[in-house]
Amino acid sequence: MPGTETTATKDGFEVRRTVRIVATTFLVTAGVTAVVFLVITAQSNGWDRPRRPEFFLPFALGFIAASVACSVLEMPLARATASVFRRNWQLRQRILSSVKTGDAGSLTPEESWLAARYAVLASAYLPLQAAQIAFLYAGLIITQFWIYLRSTDGVFSQLPLWVIAFLVLVALVTGPVQARLIRRTRRYAAAHVDVVLDGPPVD
Repeated sequence: MPGTETTATKDGFEVRRTVRIVATTFLVTAGVTAVVFLVITAQSNGWDRPRRPEFFLPFALGFIAASVACSVLEMPLARATASVFRRNWQLRQRILSSVKTGDAGSLTPEESWLAARYAVLASAYLPLQAAQIAFLYAGLIITQFWIYLRSTDGVFSQLPLWVIAFLVLVALVTGPVQARLIRRTRRYAAAHVDVVLDGPPVD
């Protein structure tokens, strides 16, 4: 959608650049961690069994670093998205309700333009936010699994598995909700992108 891509790019978001930065962050972090692990292992007591769980660390740190990269990259887009509401709670509720239902009939011409602009920006921002959360969860789950593999029999030895189960449950509950919100936002943006390109209404 040329209009959507152009508007989003103007607000500092470029899909290819973002994917490249996040992927590079993951690979560099995971690679450096793996090299450090290999060096330490080679200089200590070799490839004994207790050190095998350390192979999970590069992936865990890589995902967490990718999550941080997403957080940094989404800041300009988050500010642009939030500016649409003009710190007006009632306006925010009307815009979000309109985008959610796909009905802009109750909005004024200016609010219709703001709702369309929000939808275009959020169509780029929400997937990036979802990726940030997904990477964070992946890093936390792998970290907990690493802790479980290293733990000895005791009262809290099973705690990491409960944490993993909780994180997976939260992801299963919130994931479809976020995906549905992204679909509705993109649908609204596609239907009203011309409103954004026409610019704000002139009194």
